[in-house]
Amino acid sequence: MIGRAFHGGLALLRKYASIPLLAVGGLLLRFFVSIEFWSIVGPVLGVVIGSSIAIVGTLIGRFRDTEPSTDGADPKPLDARVPLLLASLYVLSMVVLFRFNTYHRPDLLYVLFGGYAGAIGYQIARGESRVRVVPQILVLAFFTYWSSQFLFPAGMYAPDTNYRYIPVIESVFSTYQIPASEARYAGHLAYVTEFAYLSGLSAKASYYLLATLVLVGTVLLLGMLDRVFPVLPKRVALYSALVFSVMSWMIGRGMHPNKLNFFYPIILLLGIVAANLYQSEASRQGDRRAWFTIGVVLAPAIIFGHRFSAGAGLVFLAVFGLFSGLSHSVLKDQYEKVPVGSPIFFVALYTIGILGNPLHQEALLSRIAGLVLAVLVTTGAAGTEAGAAAGGPGRYSDLPLDVLFVSTAAQTLLFALFIVGAIWMFRRSEWEYDYVLVWMGLVSLLLIVSIVTNSVDTAPQRFYALLGLFGFNICAGTVFYYLGRTNRFSDGRVSISAGRGIVAVVICVLAVTSLASPVADKATSPVSDDIPHFRQFDTAQLNHGETWTERFGSENTSRIVPPNTNVPIERTGRVTGRANTSVLERGAVYSYSALTDRTGVLVSVGLTFGGRQFVFADSPATPSESKVYTNGQTGVYRTEMPDNRSLSGISPN
Repeated sequence: MIGRAFHGGLALLRKYASIPLLAVGGLLLRFFVSIEFWSIVGPVLGVVIGSSIAIVGTLIGRFRDTEPSTDGADPKPLDARVPLLLASLYVLSMVVLFRFNTYHRPDLLYVLFGGYAGAIGYQIARGESRVRVVPQILVLAFFTYWSSQFLFPAGMYAPDTNYRYIPVIESVFSTYQIPASEARYAGHLAYVTEFAYLSGLSAKASYYLLATLVLVGTVLLLGMLDRVFPVLPKRVALYSALVFSVMSWMIGRGMHPNKLNFFYPIILLLGIVAANLYQSEASRQGDRRAWFTIGVVLAPAIIFGHRFSAGAGLVFLAVFGLFSGLSHSVLKDQYEKVPVGSPIFFVALYTIGILGNPLHQEALLSRIAGLVLAVLVTTGAAGTEAGAAAGGPGRYSDLPLDVLFVSTAAQTLLFALFIVGAIWMFRRSEWEYDYVLVWMGLVSLLLIVSIVTNSVDTAPQRFYALLGLFGFNICAGTVFYYLGRTNRFSDGRVSISAGRGIVAVVICVLAVTSLASPVADKATSPVSDDIPHFRQFDTAQLNHGETWTERFGSENTSRIVPPNTNVPIERTGRVTGRANTSVLERGAVYSYSALTDRTGVLVSVGLTFGGRQFVFADSPATPSESKVYTNGQTGVYRTEMPDNRSLSGISPN
């Protein structure tokens, strides 16, 4: 009786899932508006929009449990020269475009990127083969990501990459060992060092190139997901690879080479191993042993490579282990066919590897404790001292609404697609779809907790990245698959597929808004003038100025060079400030970079979501100060001398 009631309730939930989702989305929207967390309102609004679309679609009969009656594929594929021509034109356009543009992103890039992404989406909707589509996605992703290095020839990077990991790799060239303080990152540092030795490139070029190539290579795995999860059509797998490549977060990872880039494909591979073990049959023990061996080889690469990525892999596998147990028990009557295999042994082995690694033990326990304490503080444990409770709106919610609209437009669209696709998948009662939804539900819960209560121990951007790797892209791909197979106009003899055009347009809009979002890159975003931020690029003038200061300056030379300054900054507005050089001794020397007025400088620290405060600061130099050095971007000045004498005898370089 209980089982019958459970399955009946689940069937009812599958049919009307859009209604509770709309209610949850509405409550979340009201909650974030009430605490003035405006930076999150856009994505939550996407949940409401997606749920509303699903409800309307159900009412008018367009949102069915079954697939469209037509396959939607064109019986005549495109000429093989067309994809080759498109890829060649994109590469040539990028090379020519950035031959004449540096430091500022040209508007034409949005046209090229959005147009090519839409063209690839149209080809997928036509039913073009994998061997024609995947190489184009690789070209689109690599050259778009690498455009940041074209724009900033001196380098664009993630902060940890430039200030922490590259110096370690350079030291390995002479000491042949990785410092003990960086042992928890030893894996990915060893990968880059080996690549540098084999390629002959510098440590910086090796890190940037390898991190970008590995991230782009994730497309190869996503493009074959239909071979791992049988219910997924080939086109959903291809759409998921395309969406992964054009979403804001992944563009940002590609434009700012980062340690996480090395581990996205390994995390996905761990899930593929678990999926194949789950689907393995007793009569094919050879295949099971082969996949288990692959998993055993992969595990150390991530366990000793990066602490967070190893933890992400653990969550990925744990959810699969939990779902496999549920599918063999309470959910077994939900599916026509349930695989008889189990990944539990592999999940347990990986868990032991994580817990048995001393590099993970203390960090894992401290993060779990911090998360629990944050939840307790949020629920009213007023007397508890827990510095981990560190969520909140942050500086991004103080931005003007029009800036936030541009910044989160891509996320709003992506969340709407995610909700529509998730509802359609949930109605299908297939174990592959249900696993994706269980995974997304758990990670989404952690994402909300990290945003609201604890942005330190559970960084929200990392959960968002996991959803983009395996979740958002699949749901969006499902929506595109459905749209591409819909014929809107037909007279019985001639049929015009409006669905393909809609797919191309939506993908184009998603790509353009993603590239424009500061989530991809703040420095070159259209709203960069409104968002002071941590500088993540170098310029030749900046490097020359730093070299001059180190060579001719003294240890007492003050610096107003982003992202940091040792000169007090006084706020003059919401995002503006001015360096107070009056506190310096008379005759003191300080350096100022004009980038301070472009990217901003740090004025207060914080580990919360948007907790650090930055302001733009223009040059504090006055006519009474002497200019010692300038290169057009960096200037070195001496404050007024005690006897009011100037240094007119010193000529600037």
